[in-house]
Amino acid sequence: MSTGVPYVLGTDAYHGYLYREVGYAVELGSDIVTALKGVTSNAAKVCGLGDRIGSLKKGYAADIIAVDGNPLTDVECLANVPFVMQDGNVVKRK
Repeated sequence: MSTGVPYVLGTDAYHGYLYREVGYAVELGSDIVTALKGVTSNAAKVCGLGDRIGSLKKGYAADIIAVDGNPLTDVECLANVPFVMQDGNVVKRK
């Protein structure tokens, strides 16, 4: 169930495991799209950077990942990230 209230997900520990926070939000009743926005566009807005990052838009800076699977139907696929691009450079490719 979504309340329509935007929120941000984060962690001060377990760096590299932010995907778990997305999973916890879903377990607690969030829809997956809202939970994913909690680590992307909503997070950028809260940090005052929503006009430059947080979405895949022309002119925005973007680091992107690719996963084996569809996080909209299986949030657990975010645990395994075989492809990472930062600042337009591929930094991980399995």
